[in-house]
Amino acid sequence: VSATIQLQCKNASIETQCLLSPLYSEKNKNIGFLLIARDVQKLKESETKYQKIFQDSSDVIFIMDKDYQLLEINKAGKRLLNLKNGLPTIFDLFAKASEKTNFERALKKNNSIKNVYAKLKSKQNKQIDCLISVNRVEGNSGTLQGIIKDISFQKAIETVLNGQQYYSPNVAIPFIKRGGNKNIQTKLAIQLTKRELEILEFVADEYTNDEIAEKLFLAKATINEYRQNLLTKFEAKNTAGLIRKATKLNLI
Repeated sequence: VSATIQLQCKNASIETQCLLSPLYSEKNKNIGFLLIARDVQKLKESETKYQKIFQDSSDVIFIMDKDYQLLEINKAGKRLLNLKNGLPTIFDLFAKASEKTNFERALKKNNSIKNVYAKLKSKQNKQIDCLISVNRVEGNSGTLQGIIKDISFQKAIETVLNGQQYYSPNVAIPFIKRGGNKNIQTKLAIQLTKRELEILEFVADEYTNDEIAEKLFLAKATINEYRQNLLTKFEAKNTAGLIRKATKLNLI
């Protein structure tokens, strides 16, 4: 039995969510009850904290039902997959039928899968190199939660280091020379837009967000978002790391 009850504790009334379960002996005789009470206010605070983490994550976080229908996906997911109206099933996102089949088999066989590679597609059929991890939510009838990591940048590096050329339909800077051995120059495609490159140059010149916003006639919040995207793409923890990695790639 589950119910919301006001409990009196230390001269204060606390709203609690209570669960009452019977206890049985080894001979299946009822010997009492177990009462579990949870502070509703703290539950709400935990939910608010979870929602903030869920929405602010740079990785895609999603929740789906037992039929693999997406129930919820965070801002990073909607942005990466360009989901605006309505949510598809997880299988609708796969670009290749073979990868979808392998993923489905693994998901049905195990309660969890970790870092399964697949090319996903957005609503504009843009293909994205991803790693997908999924876990079943305990105590919740068939609900699953998962994370999708965009590894397009890493995949580009692996491709060119293997002697191949990497092309992306969204690359604004087609090829960038990468230093190293003086006798070898690797052409590397990086998914940066012209605006991101422009902002990267301002950051390297030690402009503040306010100054960049004024120069480009953009809102400060927009500049903040561009800088966060740059940190994510370069896998940098801070501005110093961003500048160091961009310098190594001869971007600035």
